[in-house]
Amino acid sequence: MKSSLFSRRMVALLVAIVLVVSLSSGFTSANSPITLTIFHTNDIHSRVASSATTLGYARIATIVQAERAVNPNVLLLEAGDAFHGQSIANLSRGQAIVDIMNLLQYDAMVPGNHDFNFGQARLAELAGMARFPLLAANVEGKDFQSHVIRTIGGRRIAIIGVATPETAYKTHPRNVVGLTFSNPSAGISRLVASLRPQVDLVVVLAHLGQDGDYTSLALARDVQDIDLIIDGHSHDTRTVQVGRTLIVQAGEFGNHLGRIDVEFTPTGRVRLAHSLIEAADSTAVAQDPRVLEIINRYNQNVNAIHAQVVGSTTVRLEGERALVRTAETNLGNLVTDAMLRASGADFAVTNGGGIRASIPAGQVTRRHVFDVLPFGNLVVTQKIKGAQILELLEFSARLWPAQNGAFLQVAGLTYSIDTTRESGRRVHSVKIKGQPVDLAREYIMATNDFLAAGGDGYAVLATIPVHAAMMSLEETLVEHIEALGGNISPVLENRITLAPMPAVVIPPVTQPEPKPETKPETPPTPPTGQPVQPVQPVIYIVQPGDVLWRIAAKHNTTWEILARHNSLRNPHLIRPNQRIIIPPAA
Repeated sequence: MKSSLFSRRMVALLVAIVLVVSLSSGFTSANSPITLTIFHTNDIHSRVASSATTLGYARIATIVQAERAVNPNVLLLEAGDAFHGQSIANLSRGQAIVDIMNLLQYDAMVPGNHDFNFGQARLAELAGMARFPLLAANVEGKDFQSHVIRTIGGRRIAIIGVATPETAYKTHPRNVVGLTFSNPSAGISRLVASLRPQVDLVVVLAHLGQDGDYTSLALARDVQDIDLIIDGHSHDTRTVQVGRTLIVQAGEFGNHLGRIDVEFTPTGRVRLAHSLIEAADSTAVAQDPRVLEIINRYNQNVNAIHAQVVGSTTVRLEGERALVRTAETNLGNLVTDAMLRASGADFAVTNGGGIRASIPAGQVTRRHVFDVLPFGNLVVTQKIKGAQILELLEFSARLWPAQNGAFLQVAGLTYSIDTTRESGRRVHSVKIKGQPVDLAREYIMATNDFLAAGGDGYAVLATIPVHAAMMSLEETLVEHIEALGGNISPVLENRITLAPMPAVVIPPVTQPEPKPETKPETPPTPPTGQPVQPVQPVIYIVQPGDVLWRIAAKHNTTWEILARHNSLRNPHLIRPNQRIIIPPAA
């Protein structure tokens, strides 16, 4: 009776049903009509505790167990980025999360890019501890299962795993050496075609997301026999219908628990209804004591370390995802200042996607620092030319205003972004230590070892040797706070601004004073007896994506000289196939 009552109360907590879909299955069962309930999570990033905004595993366990008590036809699936994130996971290298997921009786998981953060060997160990399979049909070089088939209430359910190809650069590159992440569509199409006649429902458990080069939307368009894609990676709550395929996500950090009710009819029809259970509406749900016991046991090992106070801040240190991935923040400034202090470099950069939390005003503990910088990256330095710095900044700004984990927070460097211009031609007014960047000069850059290895797509950095490697990023921040006397109040300093590209004023060419006419001297005849050939200017044909400063750098000159020599009214507006004359002096 209590379970039934609880189930009715939980139904009241569900968000209104987003979409109901009727589908024809390729496999017709003679069984009676049944309803299968699939609960799903994604991108929890080890937020294990329950709060007003986070369900936490203890409440998720209670909700799922209540449904299992009244309905034997239940699946619980994880769409990736579960094993890594906060202290309880990182200090146990993922084992705490596996222990909790085993207790909740998850049925399958697809590894997200951050689930590789402890390396392939550790991920294999975690997979061995798990009582549920890790599925990834599009990963070659690792022994992941491609799929499983579960029989629930007499109906056969195919669950296929698809990992994002972005994993190749959205975890440290050393973590994926020897692995190939293929474009999902081709391989999955063949697998779905082979499974479709054997099963009643085809579910793809994906860590792809709804933006970028490889998306669940594209997969649904390319492979039209998928019934359901349970997705992750982009932290969305949007439910989308693409053809016959329903695509769902459950947000981030456990702020929602997804639920799909699948109705199988005697005629072979399948109806899907999706809803979200919100943390804010579930604060009255009891927490499963078995989950709390696991959490408390692991937290005893980390609390002593993380309780240490390293300083205090008079202001909130802003590390929210939407801000650090699009704009300068005071926390981004603090972190990069710490890197600059530790390295003695000319400037410092770090990816906004590596800053994972904010710190409220008040005491700053090691737990705060660890939550902000959970990846264990090292501070390293590289020698980089001014022209390459501009390439980095253009890559950083290319997706603005969209959130972008590769967006760079900076210190010792200032620059502006012209948001009206196309990607690749937005950055201007770049200064290092207050001086305009010299395209030919070599600078010392401090960054983290993830970016230095080509992470987040910065392939150019992978070609530059690491000059020096120092302490971890979190320890660097702790030492910086202590060096400031423990009391900090970082502010925005206009290191990154949004501003239009300044107009280039080309000074008029002044005519020299006329000189008395003199008889030209006859040039000497070369020893070969051949006349002297005049030096011919180089004609450069503008290619798509070219900018004038890059062309100038290639020919050992400056964009100002090229602009003046070619009488360019606006040097920032050059077109493909345009002819640029490189003067002989270059």
